[in-house]
Amino acid sequence: MSVSTDSRIESARVARAVFPPQEVAEVKAIACELPESEGLPLSRFSQSELHRLVLERGVTEASPTTIARWLAQDALKPWQHRSWIFPRDPDFLGRAAPVLDLYAGRFEGRLLHPGDLVICADEKASIKRLQGRWPNLVLVHLPVHASWLNQAEIYFSIIQRKVLEPNDFESLAALARALSRFEHHCNAVARPFDWSFTTADLAALLERLSAREPQLRLAA
Repeated sequence: MSVSTDSRIESARVARAVFPPQEVAEVKAIACELPESEGLPLSRFSQSELHRLVLERGVTEASPTTIARWLAQDALKPWQHRSWIFPRDPDFLGRAAPVLDLYAGRFEGRLLHPGDLVICADEKASIKRLQGRWPNLVLVHLPVHASWLNQAEIYFSIIQRKVLEPNDFESLAALARALSRFEHHCNAVARPFDWSFTTADLAALLERLSAREPQLRLAA
């Protein structure tokens, strides 16, 4: 007995409708959390790891393909993106906007002076020492979980891809030499980053995330 294409499509639609919205929302909520909060020693979920976890927790019996389709509806790909890119600071926009304005050449509503410099740095604990040495230094801090807005992190990611992978250095001294050589090479050929993500872009992103948040918390 043959089965028509329309019948197969209708059967697939029925199968997709079996899972209640609460299950879908709970899977999405887990995908947006750090694996460490679930007791797992991971920096991010792979598709198979997420599927295994929700099966073990009894959240759903959906297949990996079905779960991937659910996540794709909200552009969630925890195996490609780190969970810490999602803003958690309630004043995220207010604290991130000055940094993005600096990237656009403005500070506190005014254009930067030609002699002003914007320097991106990783975490610096000795804040008083820096300000004592350079009295005209103005420190602007990003909110928590916002490394993705720090241009220094872009440079670190370049080092990771071009120098540190694969990690087959014979010693720490060899690693230090490789980093030093790359520093000189990069200084000779580097160009400024073409930063185009603005404060308006961030506001729009936060608005989209806020609209999705009720769906992700239906299971709570």
